[in-house]
Amino acid sequence: MLESFPALLILCDPSAPYTMLESSPALLILCDPSAPYTMLESSPALLILCDPSAPYTMLESSPTLLILCDPSAPYTMLESSPTLLILCDPSAPYTMLESSPTLLILCDPSAPYTMLESFPALLILCDPSAPYTMLESSPTLLILCDPSAPYTMLEFPCVVNLV
Repeated sequence: MLESFPALLILCDPSAPYTMLESSPALLILCDPSAPYTMLESSPALLILCDPSAPYTMLESSPTLLILCDPSAPYTMLESSPTLLILCDPSAPYTMLESSPTLLILCDPSAPYTMLESFPALLILCDPSAPYTMLESSPTLLILCDPSAPYTMLEFPCVVNLV
């Protein structure tokens, strides 16, 4: 286990119907395949609805967040204050998030990373030969993806290469 402040630990125990995120406050992501939603236990609690019969995903919080997943539309809308719009245009090599400041998620399949243009800028490395995903920011975030481990560690603010 890696120590950080605050440390975020994503448990991926296949024998359990949830994923635990250790933080302050702790987050619990329920992954019950028999249920049409995913529960995040926090303060306030977040409920991610995953109803395949509905064209959206609801996040219950204050304020409420609504993720629209209309396949006939080239974007995903997040209703909040301010409103966030995730563009999903397959003809474009990026996904735009309209907010203040604006976030741009680059999705260039020829590149081994995804760029998020913001302040500060975030870079998500997606190197399949590496057991982690790097997020370049200030502070830097490192998402470990070791399939031999039952968890995913997010180092904050330090970056540790566990190759």
